[in-house]
Amino acid sequence: MVTLSLSALISWDHPAQALSCAAPEMNEQAYQASGAIFIGQTTESRPPTGAERAQLKQKGFGGLDRDKLRIYPFTVERAWKGARPGEQILIAIDTYWGDFFPVGEEVLIVAEGQPGDILISPLCGLSRPVAFAGDQIDALGRIAP
Repeated sequence: MVTLSLSALISWDHPAQALSCAAPEMNEQAYQASGAIFIGQTTESRPPTGAERAQLKQKGFGGLDRDKLRIYPFTVERAWKGARPGEQILIAIDTYWGDFFPVGEEVLIVAEGQPGDILISPLCGLSRPVAFAGDQIDALGRIAP
């Protein structure tokens, strides 16, 4: 029976796909690994331009789902890292699992990448509407210099 089950598992040729994410938490490691952390609002959701897609691919994010990738221009309201209030920052997110940023609402963004580039809000990350980010914002108050 074990041999049969192991054979079936080895011959399974479909990639595994996660259905949910473990709940991430804001801590010193997450803070240090992030390129930018801020609260802001977006006014639109749009597909990336060809130049934006090329920039993301050059930075190692070429595996993002082509049809599900969205760009959100954010205006920074409050910043902890990698951003300044009033600055415009482009955030890319793969909406494959239905993730998106609500237009016109304040959102805590915890993104990967370098300031000045298009930043990535990773799947299963810490970015979320401010209404659901109280614990992360409280942790930032303790962690951020």
